[in-house]
Amino acid sequence: MKRHLIWLFCLLAIFVLSGCTGNYSYIVKGLVPQGSGKATNSSSEDINYSTNNTGGEKVIVVDAGGGTGNYYSTKSMVKSDANPYPYNELRVLADQWEKLHPGVKIQILDTTFGGDPQRLIPLFIGKKAPDIVYMNMGAYKNMIVGKDWVIPSDSYLEKPNKYVPGNKHWIDQFNKVWVDALRSPDGHLYWVGLDTIPIGIIYNKDMFEKAGIDKIPETFGEFMDAQKKLREVGVIPYLPLYHWYDIFLGGCFMNSYLPKMDVLVKDGVIDNQEFARGFTKGIFSFDSPQFVAYLKFVKEKTKYYPKGWMTANALDLFLNGKVGMIEGISIHMRTISDDKSRKFDFGIMPYPIVSKEDSPYGGIGVVRGDAGYSTTWLVTNTTKVKGTTDLAFDFLQFLTEPHNNSLMVNKLGTATPAVNGAEPLPLFKPLYDAAIEDQKKGFVDWHTFALWDSLSLRAHDQFETNYYPGYILGKYSLKQMIDSLTAEMKISVQEQIRQNHWDTSKW
Repeated sequence: MKRHLIWLFCLLAIFVLSGCTGNYSYIVKGLVPQGSGKATNSSSEDINYSTNNTGGEKVIVVDAGGGTGNYYSTKSMVKSDANPYPYNELRVLADQWEKLHPGVKIQILDTTFGGDPQRLIPLFIGKKAPDIVYMNMGAYKNMIVGKDWVIPSDSYLEKPNKYVPGNKHWIDQFNKVWVDALRSPDGHLYWVGLDTIPIGIIYNKDMFEKAGIDKIPETFGEFMDAQKKLREVGVIPYLPLYHWYDIFLGGCFMNSYLPKMDVLVKDGVIDNQEFARGFTKGIFSFDSPQFVAYLKFVKEKTKYYPKGWMTANALDLFLNGKVGMIEGISIHMRTISDDKSRKFDFGIMPYPIVSKEDSPYGGIGVVRGDAGYSTTWLVTNTTKVKGTTDLAFDFLQFLTEPHNNSLMVNKLGTATPAVNGAEPLPLFKPLYDAAIEDQKKGFVDWHTFALWDSLSLRAHDQFETNYYPGYILGKYSLKQMIDSLTAEMKISVQEQIRQNHWDTSKW
């Protein structure tokens, strides 16, 4: 889900060249793993790895970061309150792969760069990055184009996966809609997906029964009716952990712009350059009837929010039986499922769509239940220096054999396996199944109209910290919100043209 699911870190990696006879090791200080919200290693600990092959062996260095959980091994495999989810499945699979490739070793780093470009770019430039790194391609698929930092995966994905009998094209193992959503503007793929991210609304079944809600809300109107009934029985109806549902609603209202705006790279997604083009040429404006209706729905959704909701801990309130519904992703679902103090039954449902009855601009939904590929691993230009490019992609083929992919992802329990035929955990399966069914219905991808990601980083931060909360809390009127977004977008377009060197003559 692009930068909405990424913790952007402020500290630049400090790297130190050491060693002799041309064999360099990198020491990177103070890394905070992405997706965890806190460091698993103290800030005084370092990442130390060699970027050269030594002792006659080839070594593939893997940064095993992930979108909702990291795939490096925990320090202990003993389950405890301090270590509730011991994990080493990637190491187990790596050992199996090594037996098939004598003379090659897999070194899995014991922490991660977190996909942070500020840390990784210096390493890319120096060709000293790990052989395989995690970066979220929903956020950075544009940034890496033309840089020669990572190896395009297209040619490898067109070959058979040797670990899957009968497979003719590795890419056929993956979901085409989600693949195309993360295709870079030059038409290339630069990544291999390891997992996808379940997302939806978590609800208190006992509260639903008490409020007389006997049907899962399928539409926005039904969702608001459920909120009203929950309010009537004296509970907080709904709280967000983040405004992901607003992103989803944006796609529901704006998918009609696809034919006119998804033109530079026709992939079912209006990327940031296509959005800038559409805005500049007047194809889209923030005072359009669709966008005005969208903003009204975003405000309507908050109708029953309690005072002080922005500082409330929605997850704790839900676990304590104070809230009927919260929205969340897989890691929140796992937390709720495993909470020993929880005294109620819960369920998980996809986001309600905007129907034609809800709005004349509704009717075509956004794919629900899963936001697509989350953990995307890239093979870096370091492998060209070391001669490990083919081996790195071979290892990724091994990890995406369906049984292996299930083991790797399900043992961690924070995502859904990436490839077709890999069985998800029972907790996430209803959401995954809903996503596949929605794709069959022709629903558009989650990223179709990710407006906030089309802003520059500066404008995006201004939106998150100022305009969005200001509009929801009543600081800004609807007109002020529209005027502010219009002004910000004009500046943002020029910022991005300069930063990304877009050729506007092709617009």
